[in-house]
Amino acid sequence: DDRGSGTARGCPAPGMKALALAAVVAARVGAAMPSTPATATTAVAETSAAATAARRDALLRDGVTVVPGVLEENLLQTLRTAAAELVADDAHAALRRDPYTGSLISVSKDERLAELIGHAATLEAFKELGLGDDARWLSGYVISKPPKSPSLGWHQDAWYWDRREAYETAPLQIFAMYYLSDTRPENGCLRVLPGSHRAPRALHAVLGEAHGDAVRNETDWAASPAHRRCDGEVDVAVRAGDLVVGDARVLHGAHPNDSDERRTVITMWHMPAFASREASLRRQVAAFHSRLSQDVYLSWPRALLEPLRPHLPVDDADAVRDELRAAGDDVDDFDQSLGGYVRTPGWTGADARSRRAWEEICGGGGCVSE
Repeated sequence: DDRGSGTARGCPAPGMKALALAAVVAARVGAAMPSTPATATTAVAETSAAATAARRDALLRDGVTVVPGVLEENLLQTLRTAAAELVADDAHAALRRDPYTGSLISVSKDERLAELIGHAATLEAFKELGLGDDARWLSGYVISKPPKSPSLGWHQDAWYWDRREAYETAPLQIFAMYYLSDTRPENGCLRVLPGSHRAPRALHAVLGEAHGDAVRNETDWAASPAHRRCDGEVDVAVRAGDLVVGDARVLHGAHPNDSDERRTVITMWHMPAFASREASLRRQVAAFHSRLSQDVYLSWPRALLEPLRPHLPVDDADAVRDELRAAGDDVDDFDQSLGGYVRTPGWTGADARSRRAWEEICGGGGCVSE
């Protein structure tokens, strides 16, 4: 099996980034608490503060971090039921035809998933990670890898490489992943290349567009650089209900699901510090959101939508609903190549817009590279 032998062209050598992230993942349940009652409260507080600081540092340095036990059990069970029914529904059969990703079904297809948009524990975790208290929801997907399915190849999901924010330290866009079962390499757990969100990698230049047709229709997947192992990669194996927060720019993928069970994750996309962003970016995000999550406005009742308004990137949800109804577009939910996306980093030279941004912003120094 070529998946485990050899490495992809341009992969980084193992280093401290991989070791640091591995330590955060390994310590996801926290250190053991002392048994002495008099010191227990102080020790818990100190350990908690240290763990939070480690997660915050990991997100900025490595591009991903894990916050344990964010989902309460009753919500986790609701999500499992909703996700299983969505995946089994033949109405979404067309959204299950990517063999590498698995299903890619918008959370807007089921009202039971609405709670994740403004989930209190997640928003608190965002604040503790230094992401502020104004994260707006862009879109979300039920991603379910079927049994005996191939790996999801290396990719990054940033679409704004023509903007200054793409080359800054803080993430412009983050993913919040909620795995509905415990994960491990054997059932398709997440894997990442620490630090690849801000540092050029040769691998960037040989990857196809994330979730594009060429990638989805790959036939000799085991021989593709996107599916090979990389020195320095880290497996992010978690427990059901944990929260994985990552920078959209980080190179990541998933192992093959060699198990006999589905491996399902709900991935939510958020834009931190939204109100402070440039008006042009806010308009672009609002347009993408309306397209990617249109069923929120076309199908969800007002009573459900009302408390979610502070977490949405649009100013007037009613106006969005009216515009979508008037347009009457027959949207292909499988199409992830929206106009306006700039998918490739400037240093690859593959896109003129991102190349100009890279040269203008980083040509005089100041951008991180390796």
